[in-house]
Amino acid sequence: MIRLCFGILLWALAWGLAMPVRADEAAPMAVPTVTIPVLARDLAAGEVVTADDLVDLPVQGPVAGSVVQREQDIVGLAARKPLRAGKPVALSELRQPILVAKGSLVNIRVSMPGIELSTTAKAIEQGAMGEVVRVMNLTSNRIVQAVVTGPGEAQVPVTAAPAVPLTPEG
Repeated sequence: MIRLCFGILLWALAWGLAMPVRADEAAPMAVPTVTIPVLARDLAAGEVVTADDLVDLPVQGPVAGSVVQREQDIVGLAARKPLRAGKPVALSELRQPILVAKGSLVNIRVSMPGIELSTTAKAIEQGAMGEVVRVMNLTSNRIVQAVVTGPGEAQVPVTAAPAVPLTPEG
């Protein structure tokens, strides 16, 4: 079968039956335009993004999945490193803002059913909302771990202690 097809092709070429084929250029395809938020000004590391810091930038073609595509996904986050104005921002370049700075005074709370204690401690490390940081109690100089709950505030988690009988067993 292959021999027959090849033979017919040679015969057509020999008798000049082959015709030149012209390839037309394809019509340009419409490329969708997407609008993404970019910074209107340069941001230093640690600065928090506000709605006033953003402008919309129309971009043609696909946008990388790591690039922030909605304003609400970027507002309130802090820059991990200095960021340039007008450039697409990747989520990896942002983090939750630091609410407890290293060396700052922190109001720490310990809560249990029926009792709540609070005191001042010094942060040994920085932390964002929900992160665990080490703090030093200024009264006892003990180092404890606390969960950041707000600016300059943290909560010491309490583990359940075993129940102790109130009367000795006899």
